Amino acid sequence: MKDDIPIELLLRWRFARAESEAPPAPRAARLIAEARPWWETWPERFQSLVERLGRVQIAYGHAMTEPSNPRTGYPVTAVIDHDGQELETFVSVL
Repeated sequence: MKDDIPIELLLRWRFARAESEAPPAPRAARLIAEARPWWETWPERFQSLVERLGRVQIAYGHAMTEPSNPRTGYPVTAVIDHDGQELETFVSVL
């Protein structure tokens, strides 16, 4: 390997090569559209999940024999939608 090539020249060459191979920058409108939250993109889907969440039966357990650990959080109903599969469950809010 030749050691007489200055690192600055090597870095400039690599930068020019990377710049020529890079795809064009996306338009601002596309970036804004992609940054929108999913509930704004699919309001019907969001509304159906909210309605389903409202139908989840909640069982309260006020009379506990053992005090709960405050680090475990408080159970809250949740509907998790992953790849089109919906799961009704409880999550802990810390």
